[in-house]
Amino acid sequence: MRKEKTLKVPTSQLAAHHGDTVIERINSIPEGAKKVKRSPLAYGETSGHSHVVVEDDVEFYQDENGVYLAPKGSLTVRHQKEDKSWTGEHNTMTFEKNETLPYYKIGIQRVTDPFTKRLESVRD
Repeated sequence: MRKEKTLKVPTSQLAAHHGDTVIERINSIPEGAKKVKRSPLAYGETSGHSHVVVEDDVEFYQDENGVYLAPKGSLTVRHQKEDKSWTGEHNTMTFEKNETLPYYKIGIQRVTDPFTKRLESVRD
């Protein structure tokens, strides 16, 4: 297995993919979003892995449009197995703190099936 590597996401980069998980910088948590319990950002459908936030000082919020993160500093996302070991599939990513866009919206990448024309979530 290859060695775990952490990629630094510069403050100028507005969004990034971590596997099928989309992490987008935003300027505020939407009004009406409720604070929720910390949880993985996404689960693997077949392998039992998850995309998780490494730092402890991150608040999680949710509304009908998605999940939002409010970190105190930088934000690190890691791809790990149930036993918390790194999967080797995706590099760990650290988003440097951006004072103008200090929050994040989490989504799952979606694609259109060319045959059925339906929008579907990407499976990781």
